[in-house]
Amino acid sequence: MQATYATSNVPSQNRRHFWQDVVSKTYFPLDLVFPGGRDFHASLGAWSMGPLSVSRNVSNGLLYRRHERHLVNEREESFLITVPELAEIRFEQDGKDVRCRPGAFVIERSHLPYEFSHHDPAALWVLKVPSAVLRARISRPERLATLQFDASRSVGALFVDTLRLAGERIADMDDAARAVMGKHLIDLLAMVIESDDRVLVGHSSSVRNGHLHRCEQFIRTRLDDMRRASLEPSLAKAVLMRSSMIDSKPEPVICSTTRCRWKNPSPEYWKRLPGSKAGVSFWLSSERQLGRPVEWVRTCRAVTRSPHGPVNASSCRY
Repeated sequence: MQATYATSNVPSQNRRHFWQDVVSKTYFPLDLVFPGGRDFHASLGAWSMGPLSVSRNVSNGLLYRRHERHLVNEREESFLITVPELAEIRFEQDGKDVRCRPGAFVIERSHLPYEFSHHDPAALWVLKVPSAVLRARISRPERLATLQFDASRSVGALFVDTLRLAGERIADMDDAARAVMGKHLIDLLAMVIESDDRVLVGHSSSVRNGHLHRCEQFIRTRLDDMRRASLEPSLAKAVLMRSSMIDSKPEPVICSTTRCRWKNPSPEYWKRLPGSKAGVSFWLSSERQLGRPVEWVRTCRAVTRSPHGPVNASSCRY
């Protein structure tokens, strides 16, 4: 999708109705309150990036209202990431009132009523993201509504710079390139959000939220491994076996004999050992299928497995 709208070619008496339709078509149904006593001027360019859409909205002062009646027939939730330029914007949703100046951006949720306004002429970059797309990268994205993030430095600045550059170059891209660019923007947005300490703060304790965040990252990493291995069944099996113990602390396996051969013992050998021998057997099997070399000590009484390298030994005799 690619569309450009402007009030310059619309008669003055029809501009407000025209702009009401343009905004509702680009984002979702909204009521607009226009300033009185002066002509209204606005322009908007909108482009698709896979499931995302990017728009550049320039207009005189304006008030946007999202009411309960607008939500009755809505099925798919979306989030708007709004980057203001030129003027401060005001956003009110769920009892929170936020004022966002240039150098930051704010997140809006479509499935709750809100008010969005700017008194002075403003230029806005707006990224519209379906809830399902954002939820695939960030858990519980509804908690992000009304949060504003710093766009003047670090990853936040990179995200906004990329958004602006994509908007300027998108007309030269084909659909495949646009989809890739959209994914890149979502990855950058996720990095901005995940680096913000407020995302870990909720009704639960900070320790619990921290654990949940780490669990989420662990699961997403494992899912990525499984996707990469989806075309190789044996590799997928190896990744699955290895993922069950990769973040565990090293566990000792006590040999039932005083001597271990230099050659790799068979799985049957490990099954005869007490302790976590089955786990070591699985780990060995997965390492072989992943093509990693496995080294063994010549003689040991206690063997400690390590998922990050060769098997180590303590209390070894030669």
